[in-house]
Amino acid sequence: MFLPLFMALMLGEGTENANLGLPASSSKSGNGVTDNVSEYSPAYERHVLMARAPSLAKRVSGRATWYGPGFHGQVMANGEVFDMHDPAVAASNQWPLGTRLKVSHRGRTVEVVVKDRGAFGHELDLSRAAFETLAPLGRGIIEVEIEVIPKVGED
Repeated sequence: MFLPLFMALMLGEGTENANLGLPASSSKSGNGVTDNVSEYSPAYERHVLMARAPSLAKRVSGRATWYGPGFHGQVMANGEVFDMHDPAVAASNQWPLGTRLKVSHRGRTVEVVVKDRGAFGHELDLSRAAFETLAPLGRGIIEVEIEVIPKVGED
């Protein structure tokens, strides 16, 4: 009795995956989000970001780096061409594209818009110009305060 049930669960047959408690057709991504949407698609990105949204505070502390020369002139995730001299550009894997952020470091502030994504694990990757507004490029990575700027009509 136990062996057939075990085999059925291991082969994905039945309604539940015994190890994860997920429907057999679902998967569990690395961030703990259960999804039925294929990875690397805009729908998947929206699904993951919406699942994270309740945990995204209006103000957080985190780390920021900068990017520039190797990406200057390349197309960003939002379809625009990246200009490392534009102080309003940021890449983030935490906030939806188009999110406006106020980024502060040691009394200096810059407002950016999330226009790109990247392969990094920290909060923000700022354009060269945005980073220079906050600190010398040689710092490479800085501790920042990040505040979501609400859209007109939001609280």
